[in-house]
Amino acid sequence: MKQKGFEMKFPLNTAIAYIGLSIASSLVPSSDAHAEFETLIVLQETIGEPSYTGGGLDVAYAQHEITSGWVPVFGGYFEQLASARAEADASSGSLRAEAYGSVLLNPSCSPCSASTPVSASAKAQFWDAFTVNPGGGYEAGDTVDVRVLAGLAGDVFLTGTPSDGSEWWFRVAFGPSKGFDYSNLFQIDLYSGGLYPPKDEVVGPQGWDQTVSVTVGQKYYLWAELYAHVGGSGFYEYPIGTYTNYVDFYGTGTTGLGYASGYEGVNIVSSAGADIAPVPEPETYAMMLAGLGLVGAMARRRKQAEA
Repeated sequence: MKQKGFEMKFPLNTAIAYIGLSIASSLVPSSDAHAEFETLIVLQETIGEPSYTGGGLDVAYAQHEITSGWVPVFGGYFEQLASARAEADASSGSLRAEAYGSVLLNPSCSPCSASTPVSASAKAQFWDAFTVNPGGGYEAGDTVDVRVLAGLAGDVFLTGTPSDGSEWWFRVAFGPSKGFDYSNLFQIDLYSGGLYPPKDEVVGPQGWDQTVSVTVGQKYYLWAELYAHVGGSGFYEYPIGTYTNYVDFYGTGTTGLGYASGYEGVNIVSSAGADIAPVPEPETYAMMLAGLGLVGAMARRRKQAEA
């Protein structure tokens, strides 16, 4: 089997270039822009050591990738492979997360019981601060409307009977509080509820376009989190071969802010003073979601062919 190694990055990036996935790509990273990642791999006989690839705390962009390589288990009866990738870009409002686990049953393992890695997970987070400044006919204390948009699409492919379970979630919040708080004006909290095989599906594309009222002169936070996790799927007396699990939201979680109809004169800025990017019109946004679906379908077909 060909090692995964995130080889699908090129076609996804190519597609993204055409569908305009990043809603707020012209934002200049502000002093309040913050991006973080978290990745973890636990194999049956070893813990994968992460390989640092860039970004980190208190930056607008963070990226992390970890791949275990094939690890022989119980003297080579079977082998395990796991990888995880997380990427957060606060300046463009995009999140990426992927967790992948695989088990290779060798001829010496017939019959026997084996499992994919117990845990492979990736989490990406970002948040940024925005203010509606006085100007354009609006004064401090006035109430105006802004639009909050978010989009999600991805793939899930699980086999066997997981002992650790698998899951994903997508969370977005916009309001006066950092993180996910009851006082926020807009919030998405999607959770798979735990995934149990067999499962092979495309999640989304889903999109949200919500108009919320904000106060001129007040600071608001746009916060997002994307998480992917695969658990250990067990196999017994299966034919010799390779079996894989993955939860893949690579390049498919997005958020953005924009002007609401009738309030195009408001001055919404990041803390660095950069105006927000215009939000696509409804037909453009629909095209973006259609493109997300196409990307997900392409990734799904490719992974099915490689499994």
